[in-house]
Amino acid sequence: MSCADDPEILADEVVAQRAATLCKIAEDTLKKTDYKHRVIYIIGTEVPTPGGALEELDTLAPTTRQAALKTYNIHKEIFTSYGLDNIWG
Repeated sequence: MSCADDPEILADEVVAQRAATLCKIAEDTLKKTDYKHRVIYIIGTEVPTPGGALEELDTLAPTTRQAALKTYNIHKEIFTSYGLDNIWG
């Protein structure tokens, strides 16, 4: 979701960097605790606005395979660059 003066649609790289930043903070925080359970992260870039769409939708186009793979690959690359490749599996 766009923040402040962001454009309405964010680049996959920006979304992945923000997700990786949040994940890194979560992982660093977990290391400071005695939490022993596995944490699972869900990546989703086409999530509706909190509370639902702001406009009426007549149709909905499914995400293409190519778009999903692009999102996956960009997130994996950026998560790895943040030192988060250990959680990727």
